[in-house]
Parts: sequence; structure tokens; C-alpha cells
Amino acid sequence: MDMFLQQVVNGLITGSFYALIALGYSMVFGVIKLLNFAHGDIYMTGGFVGLGILTVISGFAGSGWLGVMLALVFSVLAVGLLGVFIERVAYRPMRGAPRLSILITALAASMVLNSSILALTGGRHEAFYADLGFAGFFVGDVRITLTQFVLVGLSIALMIGLELFVSRTLYGKAMRAVAIDMNAARLMGIDVDRVISLTFFIGSGLAAAGGVMAGAYYGSLHFFMGFTMGLKAFTAAVIGGIGSIPGAMLGGILLGLLEAFSSSLLLCQLGVERRLRLRGADRFPGLQADRSARAKPRGARMMNVAEETTQEGTKEPAPTFGADRRTAQIGVALLISAALLPLVSNSYTLEVGTMILLYMVLCLGLNVVVGYAGLLDLGYAAFFAVGAYSAGILTTQFGFNFWLTVPVAIVAACIAGVIIGAPTLRLRSDYLAIVTLGFGEIVRIIARNLEVTGGASGLIGIQRPSLFGYELNHVAHYYYAFLILVVLTIFVCVSIGRSRIGRAWLYVRYDEDAAAGIGINRVAVKLYAYVTGAVIASIAGTLYAAKMTAISPESFTFMQSLLILLGVVLGGMGKIPGVILGAAVMTLLPEIMREAGTYRPLVTALALLALMLLRPHGLWPDRRA
Repeated sequence: MDMFLQQVVNGLITGSFYALIALGYSMVFGVIKLLNFAHGDIYMTGGFVGLGILTVISGFAGSGWLGVMLALVFSVLAVGLLGVFIERVAYRPMRGAPRLSILITALAASMVLNSSILALTGGRHEAFYADLGFAGFFVGDVRITLTQFVLVGLSIALMIGLELFVSRTLYGKAMRAVAIDMNAARLMGIDVDRVISLTFFIGSGLAAAGGVMAGAYYGSLHFFMGFTMGLKAFTAAVIGGIGSIPGAMLGGILLGLLEAFSSSLLLCQLGVERRLRLRGADRFPGLQADRSARAKPRGARMMNVAEETTQEGTKEPAPTFGADRRTAQIGVALLISAALLPLVSNSYTLEVGTMILLYMVLCLGLNVVVGYAGLLDLGYAAFFAVGAYSAGILTTQFGFNFWLTVPVAIVAACIAGVIIGAPTLRLRSDYLAIVTLGFGEIVRIIARNLEVTGGASGLIGIQRPSLFGYELNHVAHYYYAFLILVVLTIFVCVSIGRSRIGRAWLYVRYDEDAAAGIGINRVAVKLYAYVTGAVIASIAGTLYAAKMTAISPESFTFMQSLLILLGVVLGGMGKIPGVILGAAVMTLLPEIMREAGTYRPLVTALALLALMLLRPHGLWPDRRA
């Protein structure tokens, strides 16, 4: 019983932090339908701002409760204004842009905040000195400190205050009106821009309050703390019903309790003293059915609908997934130049070139999912990991020849794609995004905890392939291997794009309901795209494992999935030349900024943000978008 009460206390504290951040996600999403991935880093920034303020005022206010509360108040105000500034500079100019472009802009804003704190702290953990004492009381044999009681109580008070503000005040009613219909609200005389700015101020302020309280409770801050906390808070918002304030509160508390009890249960079973982070699909019991999704008509066969016209008799513009003649000529010239590059380059240039080619393959694969079929996949690195670990496990532990691992990796990717895609591709938009994100985290956690995958250390000594008795052991060999893979991937993407299934993808991307109305099986079409993208990523993964001869779970994180998505959106979704350009820019930009030293991540993030603001539809956009 004492253990149960202790885990309830731990879960309520953690859950209150999740809930404060989840409220910001839900408020912003409810008003402008934006997944603000910068919100976790706003929480982190709030903690550091609070630490700076506490350091300044500790001389006269002390570092006890008075100092911490003053730091919390000033941090809420400062970071709230920062949220308004981010909305004004980064999000407002993007309101007419594609939704994924706005999401990538949010990612770039997140990178700017993260990189700024990294540059200021040098990546060190910063101690948060808060002298809050050790007073408390007992419930049975469980001791609850005054700090725990006050932090949970303050979090609940902030949540209740926000709910009353939204439901009882004039500005709260304006927020709800804007959330329902922004254009109608503007016609009614509501200052939409002011309402959105207020929403960002409140959401950012709540995240800052969570950051200060977390720093005071745990005693330290780190520049990367916002990323993990942001993912968990996003999960909590979706569990509770994203866009719902009571749901975000309930989802945060529920997630905190689940994490506390799950950690306790696993620690008891395994008998080890470590904290196991549980993320992913284990936390999504409520997401297996999208209530808004309607039953799919089972009319004409999917493969025959590409020749159909709309009900009004207007022909759909013929999709052209390939390039025109001029683009093809440029592509051939670039291919010849790329083939000659090893003859005039050093090892460093070839290493960078190989990584560019790797990301080209991955971005082309994700473009099938995102650009062609219009699916938001935030866990694409999982299939990259499936291919890499298939090659690694089979060559190091079972003595397979490398080339035999490639078909195994393809089959494994197909099976994983069907298992995840079949039940989840009926979901739409953000619910699909959270499930794919969960799948990516599940794969990484499995790889981190299984003995066959080498655990957290990964696998070493992966066999390099041989061709006609000649071992591929030089960087130039893998450069050409990835170059051939890029060419083959382009050929496959163009061929499928011009086929009937490619036209079906186009219809589903533009309007799922209209596509279903002319007989397209939406789930089957989307599953085809999902599995195709998975196969491409798995093949790239096998070759990557052979090149590196060592892999670890940290190579296949959520950030890797976001970087691949960044390449697709930055270049231009659905446009093969644009995706190739986006992958090249995304890979080259950090190398170009290398001279910036410790400020390189910040300069790179600012450059990405500027590119998205200047080219919201991508560097080489699809004219049909």
C-alpha cells in the first residue's frame, strides 16, 4: 500500500508537469490547428529564464519560496512574451502555407531555442539552487514534502484558472469562436490576431511555469530536457483529446501515473536500479479508432479508378510525377558530375557526399508517404532501423552473407509496415502522426533493451559486402553504392507515380472523402504507400549498417525522423527534384556552418527557419500543391 501511495505521489508530480505543457499544445492546436513542436523547448527556456532571474534576485529575495515564486512569475511573463514573438515572426507569415510547412517551421523554431541554450550553457547541466526546505507530512509510511504538495497544488490551480478563463471571460469566448471558425470570427469583429497572440502568451507562460517548477523540484536543468518532455506532453494532449483543455489536464495526469506505475512494476520485475522511459504506442489506448472516420465504400476496384472523372464530369489534371525534359537534362548532368566526383575529391568530401546520397534515398522514400499519399509519418526512422538491424543481427550473430540480408530486411519492413499501417491508417492527420511517432519510439526502445540487438551499445563488427570477391571497404565504394541506390529509387518513384496507384495516391492526398466517393479503397492505397516507403528505408538501412560496421539505437531517434521529414518539406513535397534538393541542403547546411564553432547549431537553425519563411512551399514546389 505504501508503494502504491508513493507511486501516486510521483505520478501526480510528473503528470502535473506534463499537463501544464500539454495545455499549451491543446490551446494552440485548438485555435490555429498547429502542432507547435517548439513548445517543449519553451518549457526548457522557461526553466533557464527562471534560473537566471532567481540568480539575480536571490541577493534580496533569497532562494527559498519567495525567490522561487518571484522567479516563476517573471519567467511566465518573459517567456509568454517570447511565445508571442515566435508566433508573430515564425507562424503568422506561414498561415496560408501548407500545414506540413508550418510544422517544419515550428521544428526550426524549436531548434533555434534549443541551440541558443546550448550555446549559452555549453551543453552542461545547470544546478537550480532552490532552498525549499524538507518540511512535510506523512500519509501512512509515505512522506509527502511541502514542495511536492505546493507544486501539485499550484499546477492544479493554474489548470483550473485557465479553464475558468476560457469558459467564463470575453477573451475566452473569443478563443472558442476563433477555434470554431476563424473567418466567421473575423467577420463578427473579433481581432483574430490578438486572440492568437493571447493564446500563445498563455500557453507559453504555462510551459514556463512548468519549467521553473521542474527545475526547483529536480534541482537541475539541461538544454535537451524540453525535447523529451515535449514529446510526452504531446502524447498527453492527444490522449486527452488534442484541442480540449480538460482533456489535456486529464491526459497529463494519467500519463504521469502510468509512467510511475509502469516504471515501478518493471523495476520490481527486472530487479535493476534504472529508470525506464515508457513512450510510444503503450500510451495510446484511446487512439485505435478515429471517431471522425467514416466507413469506407467498397465500390470500384482501386486499380481501375485512375481513369475516372469527377461526378461533375470535370477531368482531374493529369498528375506528372516525373520531371520535364529540361529537368531531366539537368538531372543527367548532375548524375554525370556525381559519378566523376570521387576522381577529384578527398575522403572528407566523399563522406559528406555519401551522407547526402543516404538522405536522398530516405527523403525519396518518405516522399512516397508524405508527398504522394499525404500521410504524416513521424516515425519513419523506425524502418531505417529495421533494415540496419536486420543486416547487423544476421551478419554478426548468424553469419549471413550481407546480400542475403537485404531481402530479409525488405520482408521485415513489409511485415512491420502492414502490422502498423493496417489498423492505424484509418486514422487521419494528427492521430496518425502520434501513432507513427509511437511506433518509431517503440522500435528504438526495443533495440535498446534486447540482447540480440546489442542493447544500448548496439552492434559492432557488421560484415561489409563483397562483390565478385572484392570487399567494399573504401568510402568511394559506398558513395557509388548509394548513388546507384538513389538512381534506382528515383526510377521506382517515377514509375509508381505515373501508374494507376500513383494517381490514386494523388486523389487521396487531395481529398480522401472524394477519393472514396469514386471507389478508391483509401486504406489499401495508403497502406501501399506506407509499405513502399518502408521498403526504401529498410534497403538504405542495410547499406548504412554495412558502411558504418556499427549501429546503435541513438542513430534512429525521433529527431532522425524529423530531419528526414524536414528534407522532404524543405525541398517540396511530391516533387522528386525538390526532395533531392531538400535532402542536399539539409545535409550540407551544418557542414557549411562548421566555421561557426559552438554556434553552428544555432546558425543552422536560423538558416532553416529563414528558408521556410522565404519558401513556405519548398525550394522546388510541386505546382499541383
